[in-house]
Amino acid sequence: MNLSAFRAHFRFEKTAALPHSLLLILFAISLATRIAYLFLTTAIFGDAVNYAFIAKNLSTGAFNAVDPFWSNLFCYWQALIAFCGSSMPRAAIASSFIPGLFLFVPITYIAYELYGEKVAFAAGLFASLHPRFIEYSANGYPETFYLFWLGYALFFLITKRPILSGLSFAIVVACRNEFILLFVLLVALAAWTQRNFRFLTRSSIAFLLIILTYVMLSYATIHSPGLFQKSTNFAKQYSEQLDMRAAACETYGTNKQVTPAPALYKRIPQNLVYTLKKLPGVLLSPLALFAFLLPLLVPLRPKKEELPLWLTLFFPLLFYPLIQVEPRYLFSLLIPLHIFGAAGLIATANFAASRIVTLLLFLLILTPSLALAAYKGYTTEKNYSCHRQIGAWIQAHIPENEQIAGCGYGWASTSGFLAGRTTIRRPFVENGEALVSFMKEKQIRWLILYEAYITQADSELLPYLAKGLPGLTKQYEIRDAAGLRVVVYRLGSL
Repeated sequence: MNLSAFRAHFRFEKTAALPHSLLLILFAISLATRIAYLFLTTAIFGDAVNYAFIAKNLSTGAFNAVDPFWSNLFCYWQALIAFCGSSMPRAAIASSFIPGLFLFVPITYIAYELYGEKVAFAAGLFASLHPRFIEYSANGYPETFYLFWLGYALFFLITKRPILSGLSFAIVVACRNEFILLFVLLVALAAWTQRNFRFLTRSSIAFLLIILTYVMLSYATIHSPGLFQKSTNFAKQYSEQLDMRAAACETYGTNKQVTPAPALYKRIPQNLVYTLKKLPGVLLSPLALFAFLLPLLVPLRPKKEELPLWLTLFFPLLFYPLIQVEPRYLFSLLIPLHIFGAAGLIATANFAASRIVTLLLFLLILTPSLALAAYKGYTTEKNYSCHRQIGAWIQAHIPENEQIAGCGYGWASTSGFLAGRTTIRRPFVENGEALVSFMKEKQIRWLILYEAYITQADSELLPYLAKGLPGLTKQYEIRDAAGLRVVVYRLGSL
């Protein structure tokens, strides 16, 4: 059969109901891969450390110790787990592991609703095994939590259940506030395509009820609305992803003297270039190729039920370059990509009309997915080992009542987290003497310097790693996976 004839006659098959056995198989695969990943690494780092400490403070009632800047609904979800008796690392992992384990469910349901059982199984299978979904199911970040609810928000939107869609979207927005824009666009689109503006009203009321409940909870605990806490980031001129030195100077500098950056709108081109560079690391699967094949194999006449997925696919690519790009912010496009990719794969398999070809296509996707997930777990643990060593040393040698300063952007905080300790971010300085003066002024006795960070941010400090800092004595030194130094110093007298 030629392509034209195939396009004219091919239709996706749909059974009367999604078999429960299919979901059980996908659950077993999702569980097995994530448990296997935890055998490779249990690394909590970066922003996940901030969420973990906030969750701990919320669970213990230490509300005044919470930094509202980092607070969102995910912290309350993690606090609930911590309240049940889990340690900080376990609560952090469980908070991402539980929604990550079930992330395939809404993706499978959406795929079944639009394209039938075969596409549903393929979409759920590839979602269960996607390297990014596996990784972020085990690192304490909120990505799998809000993506799980985004999946259900889209499913309820497609199946015309406005109240449940509004409730689900509210949970998403309470974690990542910028998704309020996507919610507005999607419910407006649904109201227009369905010619039913009661949909917009009902979903909006449900959305507002959950958001207001969350805001009241946040005010009752940390005296803050818990929304748009990071809007101050819009005033920042630099991003650590694009210019670590300038960003460190702007964020941690004592005099804030940085070269003026272009206006926000003038930075869009470089953000777009950065997005294109990082996009392959987000996709991490040949499945995207089959998403592009889908329009070639079936008539390009999108059903109105598919439109929310198309909008969700392009939203992060069009929105984040306008402000600030971080690769994990693009993960929401993986939900529609898995569905369209699975549909393209099943259509390709039907066009080939060969079970051998179908098996090879599945292996083409599954093999690199598993290999990349394993490689990511291995490299993460390899790079994380220095933090484990520093954390163990802190726990054994630094009294709990003494403060610790160190390099920012998650370096010292990650090491401190493994010892159950908070750390203070040292300032951006151009010489070691200024750093020593800061420690004396703040009466901080301990300092951790990371050569990997210093090389990128304030390289003027590199000579001090060899010759030492005046008034400070080196207490401990190790090398990280790249052979770069991590040094702990102690101030002789305050």
